[in-house]
Amino acid sequence: STNTLYLISNSGNVLWKRKFGEPVQGEIYTMDLFKNEQSEYLFATTNKIYLLDHNGKDAGSYPLNLAESTHKGLSSFDFDNNKEYIYLVSCDRGKIYGYSGNGRPIPGWAPKIVDGAFSSSVQTFDYNNKHYLFGASQKGTFYLWDLNGKQIMQPVVLHSGFKNPFLVS
Repeated sequence: STNTLYLISNSGNVLWKRKFGEPVQGEIYTMDLFKNEQSEYLFATTNKIYLLDHNGKDAGSYPLNLAESTHKGLSSFDFDNNKEYIYLVSCDRGKIYGYSGNGRPIPGWAPKIVDGAFSSSVQTFDYNNKHYLFGASQKGTFYLWDLNGKQIMQPVVLHSGFKNPFLVS
């Protein structure tokens, strides 16, 4: 309620705390973006993307201002388990932005335009040793892309919206 994040050790000690001007949206991802065996924390607030170092300080070129607000946050992926992260931000007005871990737009990934806010952040699944990205809007349209943002199939318009996350298996 105070928009304050705390990092608390296993023994219960507060290692750091940091106040933000708006709430965190979605998940907070722990990663080793700088490949130095120290954790960084990636997350979105309503209007910004943050990457905090292990001391709670801004890392790299972060924070980044979002072009549109989000209430679903972001999804972060390391597909080949090599600390080469990408993340996708599902915005409220129906655009999905893709970024590399360094905060730069993913080459070739123009913002994806969908029919409205997503019911949850973008998800992933593997099939035949390929990675796919998917999501569904609150209006009930299902979208499927490859890692480059190429549409794999025409969006499927269902007769009911999604209010909760779902899985593809």
